[in-house]
Amino acid sequence: MKLGMQKFKLSIGMITSHLESWSCFMDEWIGLALENQVKELHLDVGIPKNILYPLPETVFLAKSITDLSLWGFKLDHPQVNNAFRFQSLRKLELCLVRLDELMIQKLTSDSPMLEEIFLKYCWGFAYCHVPKLQRLRIFEMNTSFSNLDLKSIEITAPNLDKCNLEFDGEVIPLE
Repeated sequence: MKLGMQKFKLSIGMITSHLESWSCFMDEWIGLALENQVKELHLDVGIPKNILYPLPETVFLAKSITDLSLWGFKLDHPQVNNAFRFQSLRKLELCLVRLDELMIQKLTSDSPMLEEIFLKYCWGFAYCHVPKLQRLRIFEMNTSFSNLDLKSIEITAPNLDKCNLEFDGEVIPLE
């Protein structure tokens, strides 16, 4: 009988000098959490922006995750077709994460239960288009001069209660 895991939080400080030696441990710990049907997965890898850690593809297959928080990762496209299975995901928080437009679209469109999205100082995309999400209530994006590629943000959410956009600490008025 397997017991489910409510929350797994992994926070690692500056490990730039031995990233390769840590990566096998990190992937194994994340794998154990996923095997135990973790609901809340919070991963914080404190490494510099130029040495981001690639998120293990197994995370994209986790049906049990309701709350996903990633800090300091790069999100590459999974090799497996239909790899996104976030049917239970309600909260998505990405901070200091590199991802592209397609990854934003896949993460959100394959997560019909999403209620909250937080994008904090993420980069690698010019367009942030979130498809129609019936349950989305909160969308927050913080960005800075380092993400000058951002050209547009488009959100389709009939039940949106709160939408905050900040650019270097300044709140951007919405039209």
